[in-house]
Amino acid sequence: MACIGFANLFSKLDIISKFSAISTTSGASWFSTQLFYSQQFYDRVVNAEDSQSLHDFVVQWMVAYKQMLVDNINTSRNITAAYAEEVCDPRDLGDGIGVQIISDLCQTLVYFDGDWAECE
Repeated sequence: MACIGFANLFSKLDIISKFSAISTTSGASWFSTQLFYSQQFYDRVVNAEDSQSLHDFVVQWMVAYKQMLVDNINTSRNITAAYAEEVCDPRDLGDGIGVQIISDLCQTLVYFDGDWAECE
């Protein structure tokens, strides 16, 4: 949430357009992904008129994430962990240090029907 406040403040100070790069780690990556790839998110954050409209948008954004998670969990109840493991068998993915990581990611995508990160 701090990143949203800073982005709005930097916009009000007319310095956000002077940034050539933005780097984030951990939880702030959720923010930066939305900021970089969603024009609607960017506009709502940097162009918020006042703190109340920024607050209202943050609440709306968090409610949307919660609903997305609930919807995906409900959708994925028919997909079992065993099925996801079978589809993403590491033995079918070749050799190498990253095979288990790829298998785990594959299982996550299968379990959530490929759209675990989608949010409207």
